[in-house]
Amino acid sequence: MKPQGESEDIFKFDPSKLWADGKTYGRVNFTQVHFSADGKEQGTVMMPSGEARQTYKNESEMIAGAKEFERLCRLAEQIITPEQIQGFIDVLRSEQEKKESVLDGMLLPAAYSVTHHLLTVYTHMDGAKDDLTEDDFEAVAMRVLQHFKEASDNPEIWEMFARYYCINFIAYGLQEMYAEIGAGKVARMSERRFRQLLDKYLFGNKAAAVSREMTNLLFYFAQDLSRMFVDAMDVPNLTRAQLEKFLGIAGDPVSTPARPQDIDPLPRFMELANSAVYYRTREIIAHGDFARNGGERWPTGYIRCGDLSADVQIKPDPATVEPYLAEEDLIGWQEKAADIALEMDDETADVLDYITYEVVNQANNPEQDVTFSAYRFSQLRGIQKQKAGDGHRGGYKTEYRRDFAREVEKLGTTWIRVAEMEVIEPDEKGKRRRSKKRGLESRAIVVSARAGQMNLGGRIEPDSYRGRLGPLFAASVFGVWRQTALVSIKALGYDPYRQLPEKRLTRYLSWQWRIRQGFGNYLQPYEVSTLLEAAGMSVDRAHPERTKNRLEKALETLTTDGIVSGWQYGEGWNEDIVGKRGWAAQWKDWRIVVEPPQEILDRYKTIPVMEQKTPKALSASGETIGARLQAALTDLGHTQLQAAEDIGINQATLSRVIRGKNPAPAILKKIVTWLDNLHSQKSDNQA
Repeated sequence: MKPQGESEDIFKFDPSKLWADGKTYGRVNFTQVHFSADGKEQGTVMMPSGEARQTYKNESEMIAGAKEFERLCRLAEQIITPEQIQGFIDVLRSEQEKKESVLDGMLLPAAYSVTHHLLTVYTHMDGAKDDLTEDDFEAVAMRVLQHFKEASDNPEIWEMFARYYCINFIAYGLQEMYAEIGAGKVARMSERRFRQLLDKYLFGNKAAAVSREMTNLLFYFAQDLSRMFVDAMDVPNLTRAQLEKFLGIAGDPVSTPARPQDIDPLPRFMELANSAVYYRTREIIAHGDFARNGGERWPTGYIRCGDLSADVQIKPDPATVEPYLAEEDLIGWQEKAADIALEMDDETADVLDYITYEVVNQANNPEQDVTFSAYRFSQLRGIQKQKAGDGHRGGYKTEYRRDFAREVEKLGTTWIRVAEMEVIEPDEKGKRRRSKKRGLESRAIVVSARAGQMNLGGRIEPDSYRGRLGPLFAASVFGVWRQTALVSIKALGYDPYRQLPEKRLTRYLSWQWRIRQGFGNYLQPYEVSTLLEAAGMSVDRAHPERTKNRLEKALETLTTDGIVSGWQYGEGWNEDIVGKRGWAAQWKDWRIVVEPPQEILDRYKTIPVMEQKTPKALSASGETIGARLQAALTDLGHTQLQAAEDIGINQATLSRVIRGKNPAPAILKKIVTWLDNLHSQKSDNQA
């Protein structure tokens, strides 16, 4: 049923309504480009305006460039084989089974585009509901997304996308190759040399530029996918009742299909970057530790750690924006940067960790964009969805999506500048070589696209993103500098106001355990003052016992939540001094032993330990005392802390013996006695 009094234009699906120039979709403005021949319009495509301005002077040049690319696509069609397309389909299916399909990068923006169109049509119909909310839009988008996912099982869709992707992938490689080498030289190459060189641009050390272009390609395909979906629905001939049923807004609402993440179990741990520059940057962000000292133009946090000297700044792009700011614009940017610095906190640090988690799980190289969203972040934090009006579980509050968007924007303006670092690059043969030291500057994160609901003002309110880590952070996740650590997912869930010590201690201990893995000294004690600093706590001078109780409560919470296996004060502590004059100063010097959970110890066992082993203490049977101890702990289900207390020795000493160190005779006697007693008890029980 057509809307009364409306022209048929309302039924024309046009992505420019959502992606028109000047209206932001992601960090990308789109320009509508018209193709025509012999005075007749051939078609329209939305192209990223930023890319267009960098490459072309005007629309005519853009059209010429697009036609040249079309020619390269035709050439790519001659190069690609059916076997290659089928191979790519197999890869896509394998990725989908692991919930990593590249198709997911298109389906969500396509779903939002279709939802915008369908609700526009619906609201112009007689009798349509006029009280639809932002949450209704989100619910409809999720229903459309589910339809897209069901349609993606169609073999024709797979083949169409695989062919489209492969052809454009090769065309982008040809474009880069022609631009760098020249079309004439390429034309004179032998077939064998041409294939070798093309492989380098597609898969080798020249592939970074092609990888970036493929991100835009996904959104072009999303336009086509959206059009096909709307055409298949035959919207002009739908009645209002039929459209309401499809949208799930009829009298008896149809339950909203769950997002794919709804049925995913929450992981126990996140795998995150563990480099000093990542950890210290996150620390500066969490503490909001920015200032403008020494004549700095921008709010700056300083990293001075061993040989590492780096700055963390909040500012616009130093290459494409900052040099061209007029005085008035510069002042405006400085005020904005100062406001962002004041708002940096542990929630910003949580979002950085979450994005890093998605990069580690989704990306295969540092240039590959991944999807991260407010929805998944809220789910990983353990936030419960609000109830819908019908009593069923609904979505997350709009404020959560907006908070997430603000944190992403803050991170997008955060730059890390390392004064000097050693960079390892491959040589022409692909082998590693060590280059000279050089300075390096990059964003914390790079956002390439945003998706979300369009508000009444015509602006996108993003809740889903495509992006990646900046090169400095990516170096900790990929390649020769890779070093990652396991961090409990509960670090995201701890309340940044009521459970701040728990949140910060989780991050700190996880960072320390990964470092200590290299030496196997997990049970080396921490000074109380060190843990206080890591937790962001200072001693209450009037009531120091409150500080002591709060730190101990935090450690107990971490134990209960499985983040640590146990903790206790080390040698030299004396509870009798508590409450006496000056006791707090002595308490800060006490040491605390914190034992990591067994799951982390098991995961880190596969990483080589750097220490040299000393000759192992042997029992009469030739079995090491350390091996007997470890077997006993496993049999009893004891932690090292519990066993050390039973034996009557220090936990660090026990750890060294288990790792093969020779204990002193007195210590060895205690251990052997304890093991013999266990053996006797076991024999008695069996008898």
